[in-house]
Amino acid sequence: MDIRSGCNQKMQQLDKGRMRIKFLSSQKMRCALGAVTTLLVAACGSSAPTVPVEKPFGLGKGGESVEFDFRVKETYGYRVELHLLFHNADDLREREALIDQLGERIFADGSIGKVGVPISLRVRVKSIEVQGPPVNFDQSTDKLGFVDASKNFATKEVLKISNQKLQPGVYHMRVDNLHPVPQFADRAVRISIQYSEQGK
Repeated sequence: MDIRSGCNQKMQQLDKGRMRIKFLSSQKMRCALGAVTTLLVAACGSSAPTVPVEKPFGLGKGGESVEFDFRVKETYGYRVELHLLFHNADDLREREALIDQLGERIFADGSIGKVGVPISLRVRVKSIEVQGPPVNFDQSTDKLGFVDASKNFATKEVLKISNQKLQPGVYHMRVDNLHPVPQFADRAVRISIQYSEQGK
């Protein structure tokens, strides 16, 4: 073998080595990117708050929206609620006035009060990472449920999420206010996802 052919052979071996290094580097890069993506997904999922979850909302202008992730830990029925906060929880007149505005109370004798101020909402729930079939729930309603009240707020049931019970996992919810409700423009409002009385 002369010097020139020996050099050519060495150069070919060197080129093959460089190509192998590049291939291995790209493989490692893909693996690293995959691992980072997996960690990010897991981190996002782990940061989702567990039901019950409550977020600020608005009703006064129309077009208000809120969206957030939430985590379900057990197979159960879930519902969406509106919470309208009292300005002064100790003011009985204010409490009665707000509850009357919301309407459709069930009284002690079983009778139902008048229809309240109309509220129209759109609720969307989509599964992100669940132990079961995917969920893609989308429903608009202006037929909100009955009113209840706690110490600090009045509650209006919006709807039950789907006819099926949600499986454990992480979900994304978006709620839109479809029409302005000027009667509640100065009222602090929360949208909430809660366990449904349907249970398991």
